[in-house]
This record gives sequence, C-alpha cells and structure tokens, in this order.
Amino acid sequence: LAERLRSEAPQATVSVIPMGVAHDEIVAALEQSRQPVPRQIVFLGRLEVAQKGLDLLFEACEGLLEEEDAKLVIAGDGRDARALRAQAEGSPAHARISFCGRVGGAEKWRLLAASQLSVMPSRYETFGLSALESLACRTPVVGFDIESLRDTVPAGTGRLVPAFDVDALREALRQLLRAPELCASMGQRGLLHAARFSWDNAAAAQERVYLSAAGE
Repeated sequence: LAERLRSEAPQATVSVIPMGVAHDEIVAALEQSRQPVPRQIVFLGRLEVAQKGLDLLFEACEGLLEEEDAKLVIAGDGRDARALRAQAEGSPAHARISFCGRVGGAEKWRLLAASQLSVMPSRYETFGLSALESLACRTPVVGFDIESLRDTVPAGTGRLVPAFDVDALREALRQLLRAPELCASMGQRGLLHAARFSWDNAAAAQERVYLSAAGE
C-alpha cells in the first residue's frame, strides 16, 4: 500500500508502522506451558476461503496427516466455518482435524506454543499478525511466499513456498514435522525477530511521525 501511495503521490511522505505483539502477556501465559506437541499443526485466523486459503490447506493435508501421524487444529471463526467443517468431515483425515472455535488471550498463546508448526495458507495478507504471534510463541510458520509474509516470516523462522503451490506446501509441512530440532531452532530465531515488534516500539514510531508532521 505504501509503494502504491508513493507512486501515485510522489510528493507525499509515507511512513509504515507495523503492528505489535503483546510480549509480556505471552510470557505470563507461557510460564507454565507444555512443550510443543510433536506433529501438531495449528491454523489461527478467520475461517474463510477467499483470503485465508483454508481450501488449499485441506488439499495440502490430504494424505499428509495420516502418513505423518499428525494433527491439524483449526482455531477461529468466520463466514465459511460451516462449509469448512463439512469439508473436513468429508476428508479421509477427518479424525485428525479438530476445530476449537475462536480463542484469545492466554488460551491463544498456549495453543500456538503447544504446536510444532503454525500454517498460513493465505492467498493475500495485509500484514500477517497471526504469523508474528506464532513466532513470538517460538512456533515456526509455514505458508505461501506472498508479499506481506516475506517481511513477517524472514528466512530461518519458518518456510515460505511458491505461492499457491499445494504440493510444495505439503512437502514443507512434511519436512518440518520430521525435524523437531530444526523447528526448535527456527522457533528461537522467530522469537528474536518477533521481539522487535512490540506495541511500545509501534507507539514510539507513531509519536515520531506525529511530531514530524506537527513540526512541518
């Protein structure tokens, strides 16, 4: 969006301030948390197809969950929830797919931290906050290589595959499910990356923009 604004209004000053993560809240929630559950994948977000790509995720999980003895946990709610539940129930892997509804607060942080992988099969994103929250919980993110996620999930904190390549998504999930030690090291790097995105930093950056504008 910033690039588009700059191209259409070259004289404008455009500042981008990313969202933040409630790190203190996460730390408090995870003080007595469980270790990550081997072979558990979590999706956290709105349950809808057009943007979040859950149809692509279900396609990628065909055969994978059974072969890898893995579970997929779907957390969230949305307009396509009923259709997606029906699609999951019709899948051969339906016993390995669970829907836990909308989660928040400490429950959300514990769910992210207790999963070996977080998956974001989005077709597009404006920022990818769920990905950043997963990294803040030391959980690597697997998703498509789309514009917004490249900044949110840098190299070494997860795995981004060619956009909308379902086979590549399946293979990335498979490789990381088989590599818990690699997931742990990615999780540590993800935590260091996410630590830069605090609400204090966001507030300070926004204050600088306001002061600059007022000065002008």
